[in-house]
Order: sequence, then structure tokens, then C-alpha cells
Amino acid sequence: MNNIQSLILILLISHFLGDYYLQTKQMSGLKEHKIKELILHFIIHLILNIGLVFISYGSRFLIISLLISSSHLIIDFIKGKMNSKFNNHKFTIYMLDQFFHICSIILITYFFIDRSYLIFNSNINRVLNSFSIKPLVLIKNLLAIVIIIKPASISINMFLEKFNFKDKDLQLSSSNESNNEGENIKSLTNAGSTIGILERVIIYILASMGQFAAIGFVLTAKSITRYEKITKSPAFGEYYLIGTLFSFLIVILIVVIL
Repeated sequence: MNNIQSLILILLISHFLGDYYLQTKQMSGLKEHKIKELILHFIIHLILNIGLVFISYGSRFLIISLLISSSHLIIDFIKGKMNSKFNNHKFTIYMLDQFFHICSIILITYFFIDRSYLIFNSNINRVLNSFSIKPLVLIKNLLAIVIIIKPASISINMFLEKFNFKDKDLQLSSSNESNNEGENIKSLTNAGSTIGILERVIIYILASMGQFAAIGFVLTAKSITRYEKITKSPAFGEYYLIGTLFSFLIVILIVVIL
């Protein structure tokens, strides 16, 4: 097993968990203006990094957790300043922020680790081998699923925001409409997000198995459910196509890179 690659992937899992699953939208906004929230975010990442590195490789490499968490703190601080200065370029800044986080993890791990002592936890390795599971393959798949669910959803929503599409059919026409209708709309919105997640997971599984032809059926099935809306609203059709293609692109990039 390539231990340096496994460690990088584990640290990437830690990064995405800390940035997307253990960070609320409120915290994300506040940390750009309040040092207290930024420090809390740093502590969350530090705990995650220490925990996952310790479980996987023991206490010898805990210093790497501090270095990566510190770099995360610095990058997020710079991101906050950039967002304040360039308010109309939030998606670009967001993507650059993630790019620099990933690069810092790779570079710090690559240059600050003594590979001669880098040995994956033998107990975990033994358990996985008993089920004929390769640790590196498992780690890659875990990272892929972690990215595909919440990070991909947030990235797609941020990307689509710049198109400023307003779907009148999914909005309340007036403040006098009933609470039940409001709940139904919320339900539809949540369903759309869930469908997107399931779509990406299915596409990832099919692409990993080399079943690319079957991916077409998944995309076709999704399009059929939106057919009436697409035909009635060309703007929605364009919005839908952009979202679907961007979602598809994320999964394919993950499959190719990992």
C-alpha cells in the first residue's frame, strides 16, 4: 500500500468533514468577520486531523496535523479578507480557497513526513484484509462519497447562484398562501437536493465499475421527471442542464483523479 498517498487521502477526508459536515452556514459566514469563530473552526479541524492520523498511523505524525490545521487557519483568514474586498466573486474565491487547502495538505504531507516510519495501523489492516478489502481502495471510496454528498451539493448551488435563475413555479405567489403549500415547496426543494446526491452516488458507482452506458439511463430517467417543466420553461431547461452537467463533471473528475 502507498502509505503517503493513503495519509494524504485521509487528511483530505478530514478536511472535507471539517469544512462541510462540521461547519454550519452561520459559522462559515461569521468566521470571516469574527476571530472567535475562525479559531473554533481551526480547533475542529485540528481535532479531526489528530484523530484520523492517530487512528491510521499512530502518534508519531501528529505534528503534521498541527501544520495542516495552521495552514487551514491562514488560508481561511485570507479568504475572509478576499470576500470582503471582492464581494462579487465569491464562487471564484470559494474554489481558490478549496484549491489552496488541498494543495497545502498534499505539499505539507509530502515534504514533512518521514516515510520510513509511515506504517498503516496493523490492526485495521488485518481486519480489512480478512474481508479482502484493500485499505487504499476503501479510503479512496470514502473520500469520493464524502465529496459527492455535501461538498458537491454546496459547490453546485454556489455555481448556479451566479445565473440568478428564479423558478416562479417553486415559489409562493403571495404571502397569503397556506403553510401547507409552503411545506410542500420546501419538500420539493429537499427532494431535488436528495435526487442530485443519489444521482452522483449512482454515477460514481457505475463509472467505477466501467458501466458508462448505464450512466446515460440515469440521466435520461432524471430528465423524464422534469420533461414537462423543461418544455414549458426554456430558462429552467438551461438551468437544469447546467446543474446536471456540473454535477456530472464533479463525479467524473473524482473518478479520474482518484
